[in-house]
Amino acid sequence: MTSPFSVRTIPQFDRLLRRLDRQHPELTGVSAEALTILRTDPYNRSRQHDISKLTGVSPREGGQYRLRLGRLRYRDDIERREVILYYCGLGCEETYRENLVILSFHRAAVHGRVLCSTHASP
Repeated sequence: MTSPFSVRTIPQFDRLLRRLDRQHPELTGVSAEALTILRTDPYNRSRQHDISKLTGVSPREGGQYRLRLGRLRYRDDIERREVILYYCGLGCEETYRENLVILSFHRAAVHGRVLCSTHASP
């Protein structure tokens, strides 16, 4: 097996992780597991981990790769032999639904369509 990768974090990731540790102390072990996975197999060549390369994301745009471990999501980039962690947070179906609704309204506004109206019809 190849030599392990080094893992570096950005300040925003450190803040997010501290907040998660305060709010969800049971997730500390999951973060340690994520670091182990990213040090040994960040490209998921073994196909043992839930790591995906995201489409439409360029390097240094907040993470080309996503690692899912239970409820936690990590976003990272890989540069040579270094993994750079940008984001960690809880994955929640409600969050995804809210983001889809916001995206739908934004796209409708861009194209000049009205999705719903609060005005009474005459």
